[in-house]
Amino acid sequence: GAEQDMRQYKSIAFTGKFNTPVTITLVKKSISNWTDHYTYTLPAKDSLKEYSINLSKFTSPLSKNPIQADDILQTVFTFETGGKQVNLDA
Repeated sequence: GAEQDMRQYKSIAFTGKFNTPVTITLVKKSISNWTDHYTYTLPAKDSLKEYSINLSKFTSPLSKNPIQADDILQTVFTFETGGKQVNLDA
């Protein structure tokens, strides 16, 4: 897909419940190595909750600077299952 300029947005908001930690990755066109993308990890939460995560909370091992969200290709949610079944409500 085409990249999106998301600089006008300050946060990502969603409602969810998940029994394992989840890492949210903002995939940028300008970063080619998967492990260098900006990520934020949420702990497991057994009750439905509204989340609003400020983009400044996302970090990358490449930079100490906040994300420049000018070329976002996708947002990926990765559930850290540790071999157990994932329960997800969103």
